[in-house]
Amino acid sequence: MTYLQAVIKEGMRWHPPVASMLSKKVPATGDEWKGDTFPPGTEVGYCAWSVMHDEKFWGEDHGEFRPERWLEADGPRLKAIDATPDPSFWEWAVAVPGQERGGDRVEQAFVEVSEPLLLLWMSADKIASSSV
Repeated sequence: MTYLQAVIKEGMRWHPPVASMLSKKVPATGDEWKGDTFPPGTEVGYCAWSVMHDEKFWGEDHGEFRPERWLEADGPRLKAIDATPDPSFWEWAVAVPGQERGGDRVEQAFVEVSEPLLLLWMSADKIASSSV
């Protein structure tokens, strides 16, 4: 399942499920992130597509669908790409109940949809080869 997980992660990177700006209000106590201070009530956010296609972070192949990037990364690089905000569950804004099982459901759905398609493809291949 390792390659399947890489395909799913790359799919989420390639086409983030959220098209608009993701934002939240800074709490009444204010907030700080990487040395920047944000006053209470400030709207802060990011554009998921921009984050997931940033050449400085993802490299020259940022515009390519390449699941292998998740398998080739190790050490600090793997930690960095795994820490990239996941717009499907956007932990920074809110903790979503059951989010740790969400990835399992995506994998299950992928397998359940793929199996009938694979069987259909195999049947079509058999029909085509038997009529020759």
